[in-house]
Amino acid sequence: MNTNQANNKYFEILLDNSIVSKSDLDGNITYVNDSFIKVTGFSREESIGKNHNILRHPSTTDAVFKDMWKTIKDGQVFRERILSQKKDGSDFWAETIIIPLLDEKNQTTIEYIAIRRDITDFLEIKKQIAKQKKKEAEQKKINEAKDAFLLLFTHELKTPLNAIINFSKYILKNGCENIPKPKKIKLLEQIEFSALKMLEDVTQLLELSKLKSNRLSYNMSIFNLCNTINDVVEEHTSLAIEYDSTVYYCSCKNGCYIKSDIYRFKQILSNILSNAIKYSSSKVQVHVKCHLDECSIIIADDGDGIKNKEKIFELFEQTEDTLKDKKGTGIGLNFVKYLCKDLDIKYNLENSKELGGVGFKLTVKLIKGKS
Repeated sequence: MNTNQANNKYFEILLDNSIVSKSDLDGNITYVNDSFIKVTGFSREESIGKNHNILRHPSTTDAVFKDMWKTIKDGQVFRERILSQKKDGSDFWAETIIIPLLDEKNQTTIEYIAIRRDITDFLEIKKQIAKQKKKEAEQKKINEAKDAFLLLFTHELKTPLNAIINFSKYILKNGCENIPKPKKIKLLEQIEFSALKMLEDVTQLLELSKLKSNRLSYNMSIFNLCNTINDVVEEHTSLAIEYDSTVYYCSCKNGCYIKSDIYRFKQILSNILSNAIKYSSSKVQVHVKCHLDECSIIIADDGDGIKNKEKIFELFEQTEDTLKDKKGTGIGLNFVKYLCKDLDIKYNLENSKELGGVGFKLTVKLIKGKS
């Protein structure tokens, strides 16, 4: 077998294993091979004389075909991956080559031959591999974030736990009767405060799990918004003193009422306010502005601000500043996000124009006719 015979043989094998069709200069089909019939579902009778548009997929743009016609009319070979459609309406991706066949005498195009290869399975496998790699990368990121979170969370638990152990040891070592009453009260208050802090973190983490699985229950009632905020502000007096920060509360003149779960609403406020205090330089402002049927609560601080305002709402995402300062577990704002969603409370995080730090805005619906 000479070289030309071998090349012709290889070409025949290529054609036999490809979806082959010929068309006239207007794109009307003049020939199809067995693979064309098998893959597309169109018989020879249904194909011959019809335009190649019978394979056109609705989502394929006109630009693809304009480029195709321009290329082959210029006598060039067109190559492209094209999404096509079978007779039964199912999709298939075709690696398509369209070759202009020239008249040997005057070198003008007399017909076109299209050689297609069904690469649907290949692309699907490639897609699944890419999907699996993405999933593995995401899982790796989650695992790393979980490790960082657990490290941070245990650090937060360790601080109050050490206080409980050390103060308890001091009382046991010296005996209650030998410790002055004021000091004894202060030690017991510190033990209680540390225990409650630990309980709050653990409880919030457990409740977050319930929130995500829609198993958290709510007790809805109508309550005075301004009075509730005032209660939360007063509860954070000790924390503000600890961080050398002052909280300024400016409420609305008239009492505003909302319908929500007062306990959960206080949890939302508490998480936001405690974050503002911890990350402030010296000042936190709480403003309440009511207008028509809505009320906005803005909690702003004079801290350094937050660069990535979306990431801080994720449980296993910590900003660089948060990781560096280690002032929180990273649970609080993730908890806030889910509670706000369930209680239909809008939230927005922005830069505080007045104080320069972070401004956390909550928007709630007012109860009409209550004041």
